[in-house]
Amino acid sequence: MGSYKSHVAAEFVKKRVQGVNIKSHTDPVQKFDEDFFKQFQVIIAGLDNVEARRWINSMVHQINDVALGEEGVTTFLIDGGTEGFQGQARVIVPYVTACYECTMDQLPPDNTYPLCTIKETPRLPEHCIQYAMILEWEKHF
Repeated sequence: MGSYKSHVAAEFVKKRVQGVNIKSHTDPVQKFDEDFFKQFQVIIAGLDNVEARRWINSMVHQINDVALGEEGVTTFLIDGGTEGFQGQARVIVPYVTACYECTMDQLPPDNTYPLCTIKETPRLPEHCIQYAMILEWEKHF
């Protein structure tokens, strides 16, 4: 609580694996360019939304489009997430295993709203209801 999950995960791995080099990031993945991602052999993505997951999936495949003919797969993607107490993780090997886009029909129906949407840019009546229930209820009742 109160810390970015990327920082917590990086610190956990650093304690468990001596000599590992990990730098966590909290900016949106779309902020980084192809050259940034090309420097990694493995990208571990614990992203919070489908749009960002689709974007990183596309980027990893784009990186490997060039490398595939020359060196084979050079960058792998590990995608993971949680929904309540349920979790999942998968390794995506571009052009070898199913990509994120290929498995979107297996996603559970989205019936929750990101807190940032509820708090900053509510666009639907449901967002307003969630805002009142999550952020305002205890203040007033």
